[in-house]
Amino acid sequence: MALQLNKAIFNPTLYARVRTVWFQDLPATAQTAPMSHYQRWFGLGPASDRASFDSTCRSHFLEALDAISPSSLRLSPLPSPGGPVTRSTERSLDSALAQPFLETLSPAPTMPRNVFREPAEQALVYNHYDRIARSIVHALFPDPQVEADVKDRSAVAASAGAAVRESFRPDTHPELATSPAYRTWFYLPLMHSEHLGDHEHYMNLMRSCRDDVVAAGCGEEVLKAVDMSLEFEEKHLVIIKRFGRYPYRNEVLGRETTAEEKEYLDNGGDTFGAGKKE
Repeated sequence: MALQLNKAIFNPTLYARVRTVWFQDLPATAQTAPMSHYQRWFGLGPASDRASFDSTCRSHFLEALDAISPSSLRLSPLPSPGGPVTRSTERSLDSALAQPFLETLSPAPTMPRNVFREPAEQALVYNHYDRIARSIVHALFPDPQVEADVKDRSAVAASAGAAVRESFRPDTHPELATSPAYRTWFYLPLMHSEHLGDHEHYMNLMRSCRDDVVAAGCGEEVLKAVDMSLEFEEKHLVIIKRFGRYPYRNEVLGRETTAEEKEYLDNGGDTFGAGKKE
């Protein structure tokens, strides 16, 4: 049976509310955002500011997230729980998941990390809400490397960036094409993924953003915003390349931490604001 969303909740009004809460006073024509916005989005500011923003997100979006919680929306089980799952396997299971969200103009769930901040709730984010968000991003921005379904990833890697640039995407609407502040919002679920290919796709999407910024002759500040996003993604990418997953998630996901992962975490390895520090 096809997924049916409650259109009293999931509708363009929800999208508008997400935009208002997430971007707040950022003008619709803005290409970059003040550092205070990035601090709020990624929990980099004072603990009191993060708590305040989390509270705002809960008050506005808990109802919507509850409406697509595991008790209301059962996702097809992935094989080998806790083990590696290929993107093609996940994509085949979730291919129809995004459609109702797209039909109701509802955005990818970007707020679960703010709404479900407690360590006991984080598995819900990683296993459920992240998967929904990825399905929407995959539907909006198909990755040529996955769609080609080839064994030799390098055979299409060189042309992936060109394919991304040539495809029709909502993020390349004239109002958004040269705005890394808005375009990165679409791509964040890929950064949260533990699939290496999703991170490579994020890099290709942001490189296409950089190409658009350069072609439009935008100023150095806009280029710096793109490069900052690429640098932040690189921090995630090196972890996935090294471990194949985010070690800081192991405890909440019931995964055994390897000796190498333990050493990494004990020596200050990145947790991106998650894990025990929360």
